[in-house]
Amino acid sequence: MAHQWPDPRSAPGAAMTPRHYVLRAQAPADPADLSGWQRQPVLAKGAGREITAVPGGEPVRRMVESTVDQIN
Repeated sequence: MAHQWPDPRSAPGAAMTPRHYVLRAQAPADPADLSGWQRQPVLAKGAGREITAVPGGEPVRRMVESTVDQIN
């Protein structure tokens, strides 16, 4: 049986976010193409609370951390 998501209207103010994020170098020509996304280089990945940069991804890590600091 497929997972049943709760009705967001049952918990006002609640939000659901992905458990895992992947930051790619760029979007593919067709954003609906899953294999196109998978072919793009991974710059960073993680749960959103921390950033795990891949080799060569340190500039992206600094950019993301700087942006988060500005928001907070």
